[in-house]
Amino acid sequence: MSRFYVEENHSVGGYGAPFLYGLTLTLVILAVYFMPRADGDVAVVVSPFAGRAAASHVVARAEGLVVDTGRWRFLILARPAVDNDPNFPARLYGAGALVVFNPGIMTGCVKKG
Repeated sequence: MSRFYVEENHSVGGYGAPFLYGLTLTLVILAVYFMPRADGDVAVVVSPFAGRAAASHVVARAEGLVVDTGRWRFLILARPAVDNDPNFPARLYGAGALVVFNPGIMTGCVKKG
């Protein structure tokens, strides 16, 4: 029969709290960066099994305009039909979008030419 030794100190070498603080701060910064802007274009992700037509329908149901399509058929760049519409991201979610985010990171995903 073997005996197990359980150490009472459960910290990660004394670095647990700073690590969690850094991780939390990083996640907050990324969340703020990826948040969709209410004053312009947004990137819209629909089901990966949907085609470009389905993505366009999501934008149309949310009263938006298609600006550009991505390299993938489930990714589309859209803007509200009315300028500075703060409810546009919420309407996109209501119309079936899975994710709506800031398109600033989408430069590599938009088709060229």
